[in-house]
Amino acid sequence: MNICQRCSDLGQCCRYIELPLLRTLTRDEVRWVHLHEGVSIKDGSYDGDPCHVVRIEVACSALTPEGLCSLFGTSDRPEMCVTWPDDLAQLPKGCAYAERLALV
Repeated sequence: MNICQRCSDLGQCCRYIELPLLRTLTRDEVRWVHLHEGVSIKDGSYDGDPCHVVRIEVACSALTPEGLCSLFGTSDRPEMCVTWPDDLAQLPKGCAYAERLALV
């Protein structure tokens, strides 16, 4: 059984992307982000430094209607998907990878 099949909400991690910014946004930029449906901002960190993280609600084209990755186990799957998550802060609620990372 694929570890993802134990998640409480299959495919939740593949329905958005989060991008850390190397600088903090200005108040005007934050207002601009909030005017765009499907885009949000949160505080995060990048290489240990505080930063803003932009979240864009957009599903991966490899996500199946069942919430699984159609590229899982193939060489077409991006390396960043294979190695994700690299820390617990990235995990959405109910993600089965929390169990695996807690054992490390």
